[in-house]
Amino acid sequence: MPGIFQSMLVIFSVASLLTAVAVQLFYLGARCCFTYLSPVRRARLLFLLGSAPLAVPLLLLMLVFIPSILTWAGLVPDHCLAHDDHHGHLCFIHPPAFIRNPWVTVIALLLVAIVVLRWIRGFAEAYQARTWSRLFQRNSHRAPGRCYRLVDVDRVLACSIGMFRPEILISRGLEDRLSTEELEVVIAHERAHVERRDALKLFIVKMLGVFFLPQVSKALLSDLALAGEQVCDQQASRETGSSIRVAKTIVKVQKLLPEQSEDPLPAVHFSHVHIVQRVTSLLDQRSRGRFYHGMLPKYLLPGATMLFLLVYYEPIHHYVEDLYFALFQ
Repeated sequence: MPGIFQSMLVIFSVASLLTAVAVQLFYLGARCCFTYLSPVRRARLLFLLGSAPLAVPLLLLMLVFIPSILTWAGLVPDHCLAHDDHHGHLCFIHPPAFIRNPWVTVIALLLVAIVVLRWIRGFAEAYQARTWSRLFQRNSHRAPGRCYRLVDVDRVLACSIGMFRPEILISRGLEDRLSTEELEVVIAHERAHVERRDALKLFIVKMLGVFFLPQVSKALLSDLALAGEQVCDQQASRETGSSIRVAKTIVKVQKLLPEQSEDPLPAVHFSHVHIVQRVTSLLDQRSRGRFYHGMLPKYLLPGATMLFLLVYYEPIHHYVEDLYFALFQ
């Protein structure tokens, strides 16, 4: 079992690094073309790119060890018996001898340690932010007939707060300064954030940004945040029936905000960043992204990918083995 643990550790580390390099090259090369995608598809693509350094290695581990797992469960014969003497193999039952090399394990452990330390720091920041969110929630209440929690402060505040059970917070200071129609825009926008779990998505991509260069991670997070804001702006436009009203409300709320540093809340705010891009997108009558509308239904590509992997897992498994042993033997 220690040998197979080392195999999994090395495969995961190498796959994460290679995936991160490939994602960064693709992102930097194709970033200028992302604006031609609709915001909802752009947000989905950016989230997939941001989560790829974790998702791809996990999928690769599953593909590599499926044959040995099926053998261990007694569902198929031992696939290693079909290998000739010159074909390396990775499985739980017959782990390769060279994988026990301590230097291989030390390097893989070092990479994993760097990632884990960065994650610990990220979770510590999230825990601190959670303390702030609980403070605001304790000092707010849900008034009858409202779908949001009202914070009794004069500060201008409108956000969806929390990652797993998000809620909408609106301050009395903002509520008193907005008309009924403008308040409807803010509520519709924040309700879209709650439905999409945007705060959780941003946190996941931020944590997985450890695999990327700092500049790339920052740019990816910024693009994902902008796409999410534009999706919610569009949703608010559909609900209120006017993109002009949404644009005016964004500008008005932004003007009401004082000059302040970055908010510690784990929240997605109505107006903080990307104001110009959001307003321009709302006022731009060119319907970008129509070319892609309906081409790939939401579950078609993931479903086809999973079907392909289930049908061809064995040759993929052998290709990975060949590549793995070509690199490390």
